[in-house]
Amino acid sequence: MSDGAARTSAHTGVPDGFRTLLAEAARTGRRPRRAELEAFRQHGAAAAARGMPVRDLVGVHLTVVSGALAELPGIADAASASQVRAATRSVLAVVEQVLSATLDGYADSQLIAARQDGEARRQFVDDLLQGRDDVGRLAERAQRFGVLLAGSHVVAVARGEHPFTDRDPAMRQVEAALVHRFGSHNVLVAAREGLLVCVMPSTLRGAPGEFAHHLVGRAVSYRLERIKALTGYSPTEPTQRFTLEAAVLGARLLDWPAIALPDTD
Repeated sequence: MSDGAARTSAHTGVPDGFRTLLAEAARTGRRPRRAELEAFRQHGAAAAARGMPVRDLVGVHLTVVSGALAELPGIADAASASQVRAATRSVLAVVEQVLSATLDGYADSQLIAARQDGEARRQFVDDLLQGRDDVGRLAERAQRFGVLLAGSHVVAVARGEHPFTDRDPAMRQVEAALVHRFGSHNVLVAAREGLLVCVMPSTLRGAPGEFAHHLVGRAVSYRLERIKALTGYSPTEPTQRFTLEAAVLGARLLDWPAIALPDTD
């Protein structure tokens, strides 16, 4: 694949060399070389940076395959059905490799962006809480996260069973729920030193309670999973829950663990 393969076609939305790869696969069975796959990986990374949905990214590649398949050499001029099948298998193998490389680049780009975003959030929250930047600059930085710093704000801080991190699904879930209810310009959620920090306008009635409500739900879910891990019984299963309730009742009647149980040996 030539240097032009790394360039994206304005017409198809895929690297220029994609169709050439398909044609060579159908004719000779050739697989993509490492440099060619790297070009597609970079293409996927660039698509992620542009904000292109992954569904659309896969779709433009499949559209090219669908439109070109019947006309590819090795398929269009095949002498038998078995040759058509063999050529088609080679093409599909190349499509699989290309999409895998493309999606790897897409995922890597998103991971880097998420890490950078998490670091920027932490730094912004630190500067906001400690007043290390002027108000105008803070307001400008806040706009990056969709937050309008106008008027007074409330900072809610929560500690979980385990330290919160930027990649903690709970952080994204809490933020998504708050944004859905109160709007994207009103809340900012970030992990800071293992804590979950939420910045919200003081006029936003109900927001602190909603923030706490979601964390309580997370803690309950964690404890249910912990019970299952320790006992082998799930509190969410009716029959197993009865066994657990009976055990709890027995422990209370025996005042355990305040009073040690007698040794049965």
